Amino acid sequence: MQPAVAQNPEVIVQQVEQPANVLRIDELASHKWTEARAAQFIGRVLAGELYIDPVSEIAPNTSLHEAIQRAKDGDAEALACVRTNAHIAGVEAMLKAGHVTEVRLERNEGGNWLQHGQAMSHVHANALVSRVTQLHPGLAARAKAEVVNGHRIEDVDREGALEDYWVFVPSLFPDESEVPFDIATEKAGFFGETMTAALQLTTVEGDEGVVQTAFVAGKGDKTGMRHDIEAMRKLYALAGVESENMEPIDFLQTPLLIHKDQLPNGVADVAQLYDQLVGEEAFFGQQMPKQDYDSFLDTCQQREVGMQAMTDRVLAELLERYNESQNPEDAIVLLAEIVRVLGPEHAVADTTIDPRVFGAAASAHIEQARLYAATGDLQRLQYELAQAKQKSESTMCGITTRAEDGLDPQLRDEKAKEKDSDKDCEFTSKMCPECKAKDVRTVVKKVKNTNLKTITGSCGCSVTKKAA
Repeated sequence: MQPAVAQNPEVIVQQVEQPANVLRIDELASHKWTEARAAQFIGRVLAGELYIDPVSEIAPNTSLHEAIQRAKDGDAEALACVRTNAHIAGVEAMLKAGHVTEVRLERNEGGNWLQHGQAMSHVHANALVSRVTQLHPGLAARAKAEVVNGHRIEDVDREGALEDYWVFVPSLFPDESEVPFDIATEKAGFFGETMTAALQLTTVEGDEGVVQTAFVAGKGDKTGMRHDIEAMRKLYALAGVESENMEPIDFLQTPLLIHKDQLPNGVADVAQLYDQLVGEEAFFGQQMPKQDYDSFLDTCQQREVGMQAMTDRVLAELLERYNESQNPEDAIVLLAEIVRVLGPEHAVADTTIDPRVFGAAASAHIEQARLYAATGDLQRLQYELAQAKQKSESTMCGITTRAEDGLDPQLRDEKAKEKDSDKDCEFTSKMCPECKAKDVRTVVKKVKNTNLKTITGSCGCSVTKKAA
């Protein structure tokens, strides 16, 4: 990432106000063609044609699941793909606000964007059909918006616009009317404590695609009112967009092209402008003293370097437990569970990480573990750390995981037994309890979305009872 250049936020505002420097992608002449192409892609994916597209031949790692399998067989590119996924998952799980990332991608001759043999189109396709996406129409709408934005970026790149422009896409915490808060936080991987938003810029440098993301807080503190929607409305108004009634999904569906001259420091300038528009003492949206944005980029880079050891451990465990992943979604869940368990240990060492990212129950134990680490009380440190791991939760990659979902062997076995008890089954009963007929062929079926089961015998009797 290039060093930031000091700049007055007031100057940034004045520059963004110049309409010639900011364009709406959905108003470009080529946009109707892009939308049609994206709609066709979405239709094919939802119809089950997930990997039937030209880019599959040059991007064999169509999912993390497939990349893990190829990595186990010695494919170096697939191993790099898995490692990148492991690193990004750790960043998303632990650094919710006050962080900047930069990812570089390949661009092939056809204009497709890839990373270590995984096409961005495949990432979007997997998200479209995930179980979490199907939980609520609002999540499906966001997934579709991400698909359209992916097509937009590739198409404006093909037109050469990204030589001079950034594509700006803000992804805010969903409004209650869009996705209910409990679904957003308990299922879909959104972090409610700070209502974290991702402000993303995408451009090209030479042969590479560059994606910079600033993670900012949508509200100053846990009890405060959210300020991100109003700040984003102001930003879009500066760009000439009628934004008075825009909500989070509207921003996601309305990317902007911003000339590079207006954002010489990339996404750090966006974070600085966001803080100004919040209108209070804020740094990356958090209620805290402002820092030098230039120096903070170095801090972010050092923080990610410090995560390499954890990334190595996540990678090793993913490869070791690859047989637990039967499909693309299993692989994401497995990754989330591994990060959930290993993350608290890293958070004890890196005190810049907000322990709340692992949930309230684990947070208290992480705080205690930090105190014991500082005093050298290893026995109590290990106890608190074990408690934190057992009670932790993780929000990342569009999914929320908790201890009961994953790695604890006893909990996992109990969940498996519970799942087995819900399965339909057939057996021969010595005697029907209703009509007393002997050697009756009996069928037990779970009643969908209830705790009931129906028991039907070959004798003709049928009863409905509560499942065990």
